[in-house]
Amino acid sequence: MRLRFLSLEDNPLDAEMVEVTLLDGGVDCELRRVETRSDFISALETDEFDLILADYALPTFDGISALKIAQNLRPDLPFIFVSASLGEELAIEALKLGATDYVLKQRMGRLVFCVQRALREAQERRERQQAEVALHQSETRLRRVAANLPYGAVFIVDHELHYLLAEGEALNNAGFISEELVGKTLWEALDPEQASCYEPYYRQALAGEPFTLEHHSHDHHYISHGTPLYNEQGEVEAALSVSYDISDRKQAEADLRESESRLRLMIESAREYAILTLDLDNRFISWNSGAERLLGYSEVEILGQSGRIIFTPEDNEQGKSEQELHIAQTEEQAENRRWHVRKDGSRFWGTGFVMPLRDGTDVMQGFIKIMRDETAQRQAEERFQALYDTTSDLLATEQPLTLMHNLFSKLSTQLDLDYYYNYMVEEKDDRPMLHLRNYGGISEATAQAIEWLEFGEYLCGIIAQEQQQIILNQDQISNHPNKQLSHMPGITAYAGQPLIVQGRLLGALSFASRRRTDFTPDEASLLQSVCDQMAIALERTNLLNSIQQQAEQLQRANQIKDEFLAVLSHELRSPLNPILGWAKLLQKGNLNPERMTAGLEIIERNAQLQAQLINDLLDISRILQGKLSLNQMPVDLGAVITAALETVHLAAVAKSLQIETTFSPTARTVIGDAGRLQQVVWNLLSNAVKFTPQGGQITVALAHTDTHAQIQVTDTGIGINPDFLPYVFEHFRQEDAATTRKFGGLGLGLAIARQIVEMHGGTIAAQSPGDEQGTTFTVQIPLAPRLGEPPSTELSSDSIGDLTCISILVVDDETDSREFVAFVLEQAGASVTSVASGIEALQAIGQSTPNLIVSDIGMPDIDGYMLLQQIRAQLPASQVPAIALTAYAGEFNRTQALQAGFQQHLAKPIEPAEIVTTVARLCRRKEADA
Repeated sequence: MRLRFLSLEDNPLDAEMVEVTLLDGGVDCELRRVETRSDFISALETDEFDLILADYALPTFDGISALKIAQNLRPDLPFIFVSASLGEELAIEALKLGATDYVLKQRMGRLVFCVQRALREAQERRERQQAEVALHQSETRLRRVAANLPYGAVFIVDHELHYLLAEGEALNNAGFISEELVGKTLWEALDPEQASCYEPYYRQALAGEPFTLEHHSHDHHYISHGTPLYNEQGEVEAALSVSYDISDRKQAEADLRESESRLRLMIESAREYAILTLDLDNRFISWNSGAERLLGYSEVEILGQSGRIIFTPEDNEQGKSEQELHIAQTEEQAENRRWHVRKDGSRFWGTGFVMPLRDGTDVMQGFIKIMRDETAQRQAEERFQALYDTTSDLLATEQPLTLMHNLFSKLSTQLDLDYYYNYMVEEKDDRPMLHLRNYGGISEATAQAIEWLEFGEYLCGIIAQEQQQIILNQDQISNHPNKQLSHMPGITAYAGQPLIVQGRLLGALSFASRRRTDFTPDEASLLQSVCDQMAIALERTNLLNSIQQQAEQLQRANQIKDEFLAVLSHELRSPLNPILGWAKLLQKGNLNPERMTAGLEIIERNAQLQAQLINDLLDISRILQGKLSLNQMPVDLGAVITAALETVHLAAVAKSLQIETTFSPTARTVIGDAGRLQQVVWNLLSNAVKFTPQGGQITVALAHTDTHAQIQVTDTGIGINPDFLPYVFEHFRQEDAATTRKFGGLGLGLAIARQIVEMHGGTIAAQSPGDEQGTTFTVQIPLAPRLGEPPSTELSSDSIGDLTCISILVVDDETDSREFVAFVLEQAGASVTSVASGIEALQAIGQSTPNLIVSDIGMPDIDGYMLLQQIRAQLPASQVPAIALTAYAGEFNRTQALQAGFQQHLAKPIEPAEIVTTVARLCRRKEADA
């Protein structure tokens, strides 16, 4: 049963931390949190709790007051302070006032131990109280029996020789009444002669030795038998003396027989205890009704039988029965705590003692054995220990499933188990199923036959489907419609439990026996508790593994990020060096025409390289946002490959590389974006040129299957290490990211190529035998239907236009960029007005309306968006189209520019031809619309 704790805590987070700590520590509990005095009192008066956890200081209440209230309302509840402000002096004060314990919030590791100890001590107190009640009831019965004991009296004295009990008719014959003796010492209650007579015998009994005393008092002859009384710890607690009047021998014998008869009646009335006697040959000579009820034998059946008959076979092999009598004879008492066997063969845990029986001359006559059935308590202790051991083992391991066999071994000893099955929920054929992970008691062949189960199949499948424990006894198993237990031959008891944590099903764990007919509710509860602990341990392991994997992934991601940033810095800075260097040399004017031409070519080549790097980054950004778009039309891949070859021709010639092409004679088209497909081929060719050494060879092949066009680029270059092949198409991944690498680049080209190919419905793959053995990239694109538009062979549909008689307003706060754009447009014949700010642009428009506006976006005071908004308030887009020419080149920036009213978005840096072509296209579109 789940424990219920009352939490006096004003901080919900602290309360949650306490609950998580207890649950992780194996304390199955639920917390009810209160903050105020009234709620605290109400909770104690209306609900039942097992323990109180209280903060020391609350805004409107304090822990000491709560402790006093709890002691008044529920003094039996353990009270533990859990506080961050409880100093040593306050803690000592709290403990003096009755607190069970205290735990600092800074040391929550003690909480589980303190709670378990408090619960255990509370249980022990309840057991002691029950024992005291039982003892009181026993004493009451003894007083009642003793008060009616004829011709005798019963006395009990403690170590200080105080009378604790004095009852019996013999008291009257001796001139006493009980009230005159109880509470007084021998010397206070009796005359000196009598006290001197009795004292040494009582001292003897209190020392652990029985006595027999014959004496005279008031003209009557008495015989007294005394014996020590032991507590549960085996210590002498008091001395018991029974006195009889034997003045007349015959009458004494009659009285003795009657007393024995009454004693027999007392023994028979003690139905909770088995009281039996054995002779010196270890054979039964008496057998009370309690023994008959407990052991199953009638007195007629058992008398004369050996005492070994109630011992287990394993104890008899070790001679435990004889050893017990020997200890009782030599030490006057032997403890009897062991498993015993009933007539029907079942076992119970019996506890008690064995004592020798002696006659008046101290001669051994036999033995008396008294015991009671404490099986339930024993099993509860074993269940608690099993659960504790299971929890400890599960907390100590990182692989809970490996403990399944050990767990089964422990439980099978206690519960007579013969089989177990552990199924876990796993994916198979794209659906969750039950997978047999551990088992015991069946063959390997049988296990393979039931390795995978559907939900609802067999009992394990029903448990998983319904997520509830199933307990079946022998009759229920025989009549169960879905039992399907052929793989568990002869079972007579079944218990199956789901493995659930936080409402999520992890699997199922079933146990079965063919030696018992059912499982008790306590045993079913134990099995469910064990399964709950297993589920928690599995979830804990999964969380730890997940955290570890995430940490490793994060570490790798950070490493990749650092490597990429280092490479990015290198790749962006490297082209700047020759650009700035040659620009300085050109400014000095000391170069001859040939060197000037070479310098300009170097500047242009490195600027284009930098622009390509930026374009790659933008493409990756579009890919990650899912905004990379295609302008699809019928495309001739032969023309695409030819155009890409032209772009890498000079680089290949510089390295003396031989490029061979093989095109299928049958031309087929694909539907796609010609520019993006050229980008794919260019990336593959650029990589081949980059990684193929001087004098190597590159082969480009175009072929067709029934459904796909296939492009293959093969080189004789450095190849790809097999370990890196799975990552070759990932962005920001390079096989060599060290500072000593031989080849530049950001590692983005192949990632972009893969995305473009997949957007066309195709595939791209890399193959390489290994280092220095070349590489082959294969691209497959679905073919277009045979009917359709003629393929596009031109990658740009507009040529540089004539801008004569066109007036253009150029707005840019950067002087170099503004003058460059104005110069390019003027060279194309346009009439250009250039301004450095939005305010100047508005003034220029107020004086003369241009045919077209080219504006930067990022400018001080009034940016391009604000400028166009004001222009559109005066001039409609149909009258004055506008182009955004900006370094904000992302997809978001392009969308924002179009939404702001620009007709075109161009990213810096830009080729002169591209800006002239764009301006001409917009002007022609304006004329056509007019």
